[in-house]
Amino acid sequence: MKLLIASLLICCMLPAYGYHKKDNKPTHFNGNWESENKERNLTKLPISGKITNGLLILTNSQPDRTLYLEIRDAQGISILTKEVRQENSAYIIIPLDTLQDGEEYTLILTSSIEGDYLSTIF
Repeated sequence: MKLLIASLLICCMLPAYGYHKKDNKPTHFNGNWESENKERNLTKLPISGKITNGLLILTNSQPDRTLYLEIRDAQGISILTKEVRQENSAYIIIPLDTLQDGEEYTLILTSSIEGDYLSTIF
C-alpha cells in the first residue's frame, strides 16, 4: 500500500510528459483544461503521463469529472476509446501491448465540459 501511495505521489509531481515506447522521446500535453478553479490553466495541467513497461500511466491531480480517452494512429484512425468515470480518473493505466512499437500515436483526453481538450503524441 505504501508503494502504491508513493508511486501516485511521484506521478503527480511529474510534468505533463509522455514517452515514446521505443526511444523515450518526451512529448508535451497540448490544449486547454477549463475549470472553475482559476489556477488550473495550460501551465498547471491536472493530468500528467508516462509510458513504462508497455503501459500508458496517466495521473489526474484533480479528478473532478468523467474523462473520455481516445488513442488514434498516425492516419487519425481511432484505435481505442474509453470512458473513465470520475471516481476512477485519478490514476489510469492503459496497456499498449496491441500497439506497434516505433509507430506514432495520439492520445486525446476530453470531458463533457466545453474547452476540456488535451492531446499528446507518443
